[in-house]
Amino acid sequence: MGTYTGIPPTPMLDQIEVNNRPWSPTGALVFQKDNSGCTRLLPPLAVVGTGPGWEYEAESIPDECDILVVNRAGCELTWRPVKWWATMHPEFLADWTFQRMENGGNLDIEIVAPFQSKNKEHMILNISPKAGTSGLYGVLVGLVNGYRDIRLYGVPLEGRDDMDGGLSVVHEQWERLFPILTKYVTAPCPGWTRRLFHKK
Repeated sequence: MGTYTGIPPTPMLDQIEVNNRPWSPTGALVFQKDNSGCTRLLPPLAVVGTGPGWEYEAESIPDECDILVVNRAGCELTWRPVKWWATMHPEFLADWTFQRMENGGNLDIEIVAPFQSKNKEHMILNISPKAGTSGLYGVLVGLVNGYRDIRLYGVPLEGRDDMDGGLSVVHEQWERLFPILTKYVTAPCPGWTRRLFHKK
């Protein structure tokens, strides 16, 4: 249960559309009620991928964070409760969810993808500008759901992630959205994304 508050709109945030409709940051859920009924800001959001060393990085996530897993990280990060699961590949969600259940992870998760899959029910958030990758999509999911302190773990976007040489295109997608994300995203762990967000 949450309460809504106005956020001063910015030109960059106002460029976002969700499900082909203009999205307003003034309608984002940025406060929620805790168990005692007190209203507080949403906690930081840890967006967790499966880049090199992701398990070690995930173990360093502060207890205060909500967790959003990306793609296969949802099968494997099972030692802490996960709140969100974002993917641009919903056709794999049925198998991934079964693996998460087999691994003992919580299943009371808000699962989000940009389009429907016949294999698994989930929330549809078709966000524009387009993310191009599931990690970037996860960041945008956090942003449009009111998170204003988003931290990247296991999303270095370098090393073995570049086995097919496709990371230059991925980097361009993150750089294109950098003006929208720069106020809200940090990358505590080593990698290309930390170098990107330390430009600010």
